[in-house]
Amino acid sequence: MRQHRESIRKLDHIEASHELATKTVEDAERLAARITDEAEKESKAEIRRIAAETEARATELMAEAEKRAGELASANGRSLKRSSGEAGARYGRG
Repeated sequence: MRQHRESIRKLDHIEASHELATKTVEDAERLAARITDEAEKESKAEIRRIAAETEARATELMAEAEKRAGELASANGRSLKRSSGEAGARYGRG
């Protein structure tokens, strides 16, 4: 009889341990899912931020390149006009 009670007590302990382990696993799975969702949201927000910064920087670089190209074209145009004028003067034109 005593051995039977001891076996029941051990079985109850095993059952309680199993229930606790099951609950712990379920809690861990819920926590992992929540962390995964949060990480996904944060990474998408970071991607959007980086893309916006990249686009803004690309726009700045394009504007800078266009300005520089305009300056070079103007400088070359003046040089060509001066060169043409000088050449014309040499040949009695201008």
